[in-house]
Amino acid sequence: MSLKEKLKTIKDGIFESFKSGERDFQFLLYIIIIVLLNIASVTLNVRFDLTRSGTYSLSDKSKEVVSDLKENLSIRVLFSKDLPAEHKSMYRYLIDLLEEYDYHGNKYFSYTLVDEDELEKTASDYIMQLLVELKKSFIELNQN
Repeated sequence: MSLKEKLKTIKDGIFESFKSGERDFQFLLYIIIIVLLNIASVTLNVRFDLTRSGTYSLSDKSKEVVSDLKENLSIRVLFSKDLPAEHKSMYRYLIDLLEEYDYHGNKYFSYTLVDEDELEKTASDYIMQLLVELKKSFIELNQN
């Protein structure tokens, strides 16, 4: 092999390693950009509703009402996780909606997800409270 061929081989090797290093650098840069965008989206709580009708967005009136609450509005969510797929998507929609209300709400708005272990007891307690209230209302109606 002549000196010219050896130099050409070395030159080609250098350019190959540079191209490989350039690809590695681009890949690393893409990873860094993705991580930074992910961090920004989590900390800034940025959401985009790309539906035409704004299905996944609160109306301006809803945002105004929840931010102007003057007394407590507490929501307890009783939802079993052992449901068919179509209901699981409804659960995700409900949680996203409540998170949106929570983000725009003031100190008087809150929601709680009832733990799966407490679901049956909590549901029973609410039914008992409802029956007591219905009984009181019935008695008041009969007295008038």
